[in-house]
Amino acid sequence: MFLRAILLAIAVTAPSSAHAAEALALKVFGFSPDGRHFGFMQYGGVGDGGEYIAEASVIDVARDRLVPKMPLRLESYREKNPIEDDRPYDEWLAAVAERRFAPTLRPYGFRRPGVALAADEGAQTERTFAISSDKRFSLGLKSLTFHHDRLGRGSVELDVKRMPWPRAKRSSPDAPTCAEEVDWEPGAIFRLTLRYDGRTVVMNDDKTIPASRGCVLDYGIAEVHAYTRPDGLVALAVILGMAVRGFEGSDRHFLAVTGLAKP
Repeated sequence: MFLRAILLAIAVTAPSSAHAAEALALKVFGFSPDGRHFGFMQYGGVGDGGEYIAEASVIDVARDRLVPKMPLRLESYREKNPIEDDRPYDEWLAAVAERRFAPTLRPYGFRRPGVALAADEGAQTERTFAISSDKRFSLGLKSLTFHHDRLGRGSVELDVKRMPWPRAKRSSPDAPTCAEEVDWEPGAIFRLTLRYDGRTVVMNDDKTIPASRGCVLDYGIAEVHAYTRPDGLVALAVILGMAVRGFEGSDRHFLAVTGLAKP
């Protein structure tokens, strides 16, 4: 493989080989000043060894949809870190990605995200690491409670459901289906419910497994972010950890579900 040849040639500065199962790290950009958009980046090791990515997403909060031209993605096989840079490769790639993505992200004016409204500390979202039998971490919880100055006390609740894999190809005519790749375990979909002030709002209720999630096997609520918009509505972003079938074992990726709440 061409990438592995590069890694051997520049071993003093290149990333160490990625393990079979990897946990991506999360960097939250936060909300735009008008609360219409939410942004985050995930980065770290992927694939069958020595491959890394940095991927940024901007979501239309009200529609819970990626905006056009998203996600932005930088892949390690296209980059080589300079000899004088001694940062871990995944951190270097994330920094390069932020600079590359800046012209596209700047118009959204993302604010500093601050402290999450609620979070599962066991998820260790700020770190990349290899997933092994002796490494304990959480995808996230099935329920997280919070207290917001406008919404009061509330919770987000996750109901994970199993279903057969779709038979369609995941990405290209040559790609195997998840039904062939993970034939011993069904796929995972979810229902996400927001409860506050006696109200119940269904933020997401899957009917099928979107191809963009890959071969996803489980979910957990890792973080909840909120921002009070100028119009008084509260923008919410719930970050889910996803267990996605990797080269060997399941990798940890992230997904954001967004919505608006009326105090």
